[in-house]
Amino acid sequence: MKYGMPAIALTSCLVCGSAFAQSSNVRLYGLIDNGFVYNNNAKGASQYQLASGNLQGSRWGMTGKEDLGGGLSAVFRLEGGYNIDTGALAQGGSLFGRRATLGLANRYGTVSLGRQYDALTDYMASYSATGSAHGDVVKSWAGVYGAHPGDLDNLGGSNRTNNAVKFSSADFNGLSFESAYSFGNKAGDFSNSQSFSFAGAYRNGPLDAGVAYQNVRNPNYAN
Repeated sequence: MKYGMPAIALTSCLVCGSAFAQSSNVRLYGLIDNGFVYNNNAKGASQYQLASGNLQGSRWGMTGKEDLGGGLSAVFRLEGGYNIDTGALAQGGSLFGRRATLGLANRYGTVSLGRQYDALTDYMASYSATGSAHGDVVKSWAGVYGAHPGDLDNLGGSNRTNNAVKFSSADFNGLSFESAYSFGNKAGDFSNSQSFSFAGAYRNGPLDAGVAYQNVRNPNYAN
């Protein structure tokens, strides 16, 4: 189940001038995934349970955009995961463990900073059975069950990169691309825990093709 709220639900709670209200947009959204699961061989016995996040992780979040003039906008995204059965935060208890970014956008694309997915996950997940399980819209027929064992390729969106800088291009007649770099933030060892990825795609009518490359060194991944 997906749930969205218009920006006025949030901005009405804030003291803000008319100029801000006219040039800004804040959206609240969420997704709840819960279901009944039967396992006929859980350590040799049958098991019945409620399970949160069977197809996609339950989440809540907000996105915002403010017009800075001249075609430039400030954008942000804060997204946290949770277990609907217990109310506990997911991603190790982080409030915004799924994503936390701040950036600038214009007609050419968006530069974002913070905790986010790498370029390979953003572009290649849509070509797998998991679909876009890490995104806003359900485009998957298998959900997290379609991920490879251990989700080592991260097409299931299990992991995010911290301290990341990413450029996501606009769509140029079907052609788009993305590049991301995650800093290791380790003193005296610049290359440790760093991650670099690049991806591109061409989507036009029946043709939909993409390619991606990723290089990681003791990756600074965190689920």
